[in-house]
Amino acid sequence: MNYREPFRVPGKGDALRVIVKFRDYLKARVGEQGQIVLSAAEIPGELLKVIKENRIRFTQALPQYAEAAKPAALIRAEKATGEEQFDFGGLLVAQLQVPNRSDQIRIARQLYDSPLVEYVELEARDTVPPPPGDILPQTANFVGRQKYRGPNPGMNINHAWLHGGRGDGVRISNCEYAFDFSHEDLAGLGIKRFGTPHSKANQYKDHGTAMMGILAAGENGYGITGLVPNAQVQFFTEYPQSGWDRPATISKAIDRSRAGDVILLEMQTHDFEPAEVSASVFQLTRMATKAGIIVVAAGGNGSLNLDGPQYAFYRNRGDSGAIVVGGGTPDKRHIYAFSGNVGRRLNLQGWAQGVVSTGRGDLAKVGGDTRQSYTKIANGTSSASALVAGAVASLQSVVLKKYRYRMSPKQIRDLMVATGTPQGAGVRIGKHPDLAAAIVEIETYLPPTVPRNFSLTKIPTSRRVDLSWTPSTFPGTYRVYRSIGKNGKKVLVGKTGQAAINNINTVVGLGNFFWIEAINANGSRGFGQPIAVRFTGWADLSIGASDTKRIGINRFSHTGQGQIYSYTTRGYSTRFSQARLENRSSAVGEFALKGGGTNRFFQALYRVHNGARWVNDTADFLLGRASYRLGPGQKPRFLVGVRPRLSLRGKPAIGNLIRIEAKHANGRDKDVVGVNTVKR
Repeated sequence: MNYREPFRVPGKGDALRVIVKFRDYLKARVGEQGQIVLSAAEIPGELLKVIKENRIRFTQALPQYAEAAKPAALIRAEKATGEEQFDFGGLLVAQLQVPNRSDQIRIARQLYDSPLVEYVELEARDTVPPPPGDILPQTANFVGRQKYRGPNPGMNINHAWLHGGRGDGVRISNCEYAFDFSHEDLAGLGIKRFGTPHSKANQYKDHGTAMMGILAAGENGYGITGLVPNAQVQFFTEYPQSGWDRPATISKAIDRSRAGDVILLEMQTHDFEPAEVSASVFQLTRMATKAGIIVVAAGGNGSLNLDGPQYAFYRNRGDSGAIVVGGGTPDKRHIYAFSGNVGRRLNLQGWAQGVVSTGRGDLAKVGGDTRQSYTKIANGTSSASALVAGAVASLQSVVLKKYRYRMSPKQIRDLMVATGTPQGAGVRIGKHPDLAAAIVEIETYLPPTVPRNFSLTKIPTSRRVDLSWTPSTFPGTYRVYRSIGKNGKKVLVGKTGQAAINNINTVVGLGNFFWIEAINANGSRGFGQPIAVRFTGWADLSIGASDTKRIGINRFSHTGQGQIYSYTTRGYSTRFSQARLENRSSAVGEFALKGGGTNRFFQALYRVHNGARWVNDTADFLLGRASYRLGPGQKPRFLVGVRPRLSLRGKPAIGNLIRIEAKHANGRDKDVVGVNTVKR
C-alpha cells in the first residue's frame, strides 16, 4: 500500500482484539509456537523486544490464506487484474496477556510503530457495533406494504420479474449477526447457514430477520414476498460461538461465492461508519470485487460526512469496487433520511424508512407468535442496502436469463447508477435504483461477443488483404490490430463500424497476425482470437531439376521469377536443393520502399554439414557478397529486373551447404533465399 493507515481506537470496549497486518512482501506467517515467521526479512530487534516483553503469541486471522493453495476467489482476482492481491496470510491476531484496555492500546501502538506493519486494527470483543438499522426513537413514516416493489418511488422489481428477475441462478450471501430461521416466511426455503450465532448475537435477531425477509421471503400466498425468492440465499454470522470475527465472516462468504454472485454486508463500525473504513474489510472487499463478486454494503448510520478531512485516509485507498448504499426517503423525492452517512462514496440509495418485512411484530404478530411477525419499520441503511442488494440480484438474474452472461461488479454498478432515479436536493446519498430503466440499457453495458469466423482475401499483386468476420453482439465499433508473431506488439491498422474492413496492409515476413476487437458504446471490449496471415512479400519459387542452368565459372546468377539458381566454382557445381524465405526479424518489411532506392545485397555463406547435422553450428563463413539498388517505382519482388552477380571465394568441399541470403543494407534484417548442397 502506498499510504499509511491511521491508528484508530474504538470508542467502546475493554477487551480489545488486536489484528496486525504485516506488509505483503514479508509473507508473514505464524510458527508452531505462535511466533512470527517472515520469509523475506528478519524481525528487527525493536519488534522482537515488544513481542518478548509482552509475551505476545500470534494466530492466523484467515488461516485459509496462509496455505500454499490459494482460495479460488483470490486466483480469479489475480487472473482478472494480472496483479498479485493482498497477502491475507499476513493478517495475524496478536494474543495479548494484559486485561487492561490502556495496556492493550499501548502494546498495539508499539506493534503499529514497526515499519514491517501495514496497519493495526482494534476490535472491541465485549461490545459489538449495532447493525446499521434504525436508531431510537424509531421513525414511523409508513408508506405501504412493499411499495418498494413497484414503480417510482419503488425500484420496479415487479417489472423485472416480467423479464425473469426472480433471482434464478444467483447466490446471495448476507453477513450480519442472526435471524429467525424458523419464521414462517423464511423456513423451508433451503437457506444455508454458516456458523451458529453467539447468544449475544440474538439481540439483533429481529434486524437479521427483517433483512432476510426483504431478500428471500417465500412466494407462498401469505406474509410478504422477497425481492429474489428464487435466489440461493446464504447467511453468515459475524458473531459465532467463538466470538465476533468480521474478517473471517467476510472471507467465508467470499470463498462460497462465484463470479456474478452478491454479498451483502449488513454491518458498520463502532463509530457507525461503512464497514470498509476498516482496512481489513476494505482489502477483502476489493479482492472479492476483483474476483467478480458483487459486494453491496450499508453506508452506516453515523450522520457522518465521508467527504470530510477525517476520512482522507479512506478515500486515498481508492475504490474497493463495492456498491455502498445511502439511506433515502420512501417517496419520489429520494432525499436524505434520518441518520445515514453521506458523501461521494455512496453509489446508490434505498428506502431507509417505512420498509415492510418480516420480524419485530409492529405490523402484525399473528397469534402472538414471533414466527408470524411482520414489521413496517425496517429502517436505516440496513433496509436500504438490503433493498439494493435484492435489486442487484434481480437484475443479474435478468441478464443471466436473457443473455447467459454474468455482469461484473463494475458493469452492474455503472449500469444501475447510470439508469437510477436522481436523488432530490441536499446531501449526496446516490441515485435510487430503477430496474425498468436498467433493463432497457443492459445491452449497452454487456461486452461484445468475440468476433469469429474470419474470412481473408488477398488482393492480387499486392501485400494487402480484405478481412471480414461474423458480427459481434452489441458492438459499437471494431478495431483491427496487426502483430508480427502471435505475441508481438499489436498495432492499430484500422477502424470500422461494419464486420469487414478492406485494403489492410501486411508486413513482409512469415507472421502477420490480425486481431479484431469489438467495442460497445459503453467501452466494454471483446477481443477475438487472431487470424494468421503468412506473407513472404516476394514471389514463391518453383524448384525443379529441369530448371537448373549452368552459368560459367565462379559466377552465381538467377535468371528470373520462378527460376532456379545455380553456380559452379573450380570444378564443383551446386544448385538449390530448396528455396524458401525465412523471417529473421519483425522489421523485414523495411526492405519494401515504394519510392527512391534502397541498398540491398546478397551474400553467400557456408557451414560444414556432414549429412546429418551442422558441424559448426555457431558461425557462417562468408564466401562473397554482391549488391544492387532498387530504382524509383520498382516493386521489391524478388528476381524482377535485377541480375546481381556474386563471385564466390574459397573452396567449399563436397557436401558443404551454401546458404544464400538477401540482406538489408542496415546489416540486421535478412531473408534466407536458398540453401544449396555442393556437388562434384
